Amino acid sequence: MASSTTSNSGHAFVPSENTMTLVFATSEEARRAISTLSEAGIPSDRVELVLAADHQAPDIELPQLKQDSPGIDGFNEILHVFTESFSDDEKAYVEFDRRLAAGGALLSVSMTGCKERRSEVASRLRAHGARAIYYWGPLATEQL
Repeated sequence: MASSTTSNSGHAFVPSENTMTLVFATSEEARRAISTLSEAGIPSDRVELVLAADHQAPDIELPQLKQDSPGIDGFNEILHVFTESFSDDEKAYVEFDRRLAAGGALLSVSMTGCKERRSEVASRLRAHGARAIYYWGPLATEQL
């Protein structure tokens, strides 16, 4: 599975569309859950293990701006506030940041071709230590 990339939001991990993100207290729990996914018919090449060492929240440094273009910082702040106002996703991203900083781990699972099974998969993984589970669909986030 292609690795998810950090967006300009400043968070350590931002999920891709049509994926499920599972939050675990430890990397060991997350690794054990990968075999549970295999048993549920989701191959390991569709699973990404996300650890803090691999996904640090970026120290975003803007390139030097000309003095006559101070509006770019203001525009970025307005865009961030607008996004937060209409999306609960930001709360999930903060949860991911905190869990990773505390030594936890995430699993990001491609749900292509099996999104109708997301509740079943979530139940299995909750029984194996998942603390929170999110499905990232088109125009909607679902907490399972």
